Amino acid sequence: MKKKYTDLYFEKGNILTKIWQTIVMIIGWGCIFLPIYLVYKLITTKNNIEFFKISNYADVLKQFELVTIILIFTFIIVIIFCVSLTFIQNTRKTNTSDHWPMFNPIDQQEKELIFAKIVDKRFGTKEFRENINYYEVDESQNFEVDELFYTLKKEK
Repeated sequence: MKKKYTDLYFEKGNILTKIWQTIVMIIGWGCIFLPIYLVYKLITTKNNIEFFKISNYADVLKQFELVTIILIFTFIIVIIFCVSLTFIQNTRKTNTSDHWPMFNPIDQQEKELIFAKIVDKRFGTKEFRENINYYEVDESQNFEVDELFYTLKKEK
């Protein structure tokens, strides 16, 4: 079965990528749960002034209610987004909606390699193209209409 995706995190090796992404994930979850914990602790320790020294708890509760409403709304939007994208992806997978092309990064890399070979053959190496100050393209070097499309199709 041909893979339709690539993910450096789950491939063998890439230890630094795994460590970096895990640290970012832990920091991200900390940024979510730390404010929630602090507000919870503030609400549950009304009589214990040692934890927080805030005199007006009514304002804090109103802010907590506002943040709660915003978070609930955001989670509903995220759930709708995820469910709809899952539905779209599943219909694509079962070929019931072929009019939406699926992006395949592995095929895209192959196309880029083929295109790089074509351009190298016609206009010189990448180093040459990047280091030249002036280059005049002959008429014979120009691409015809749909030439790249048919060349890529033929090369595959």
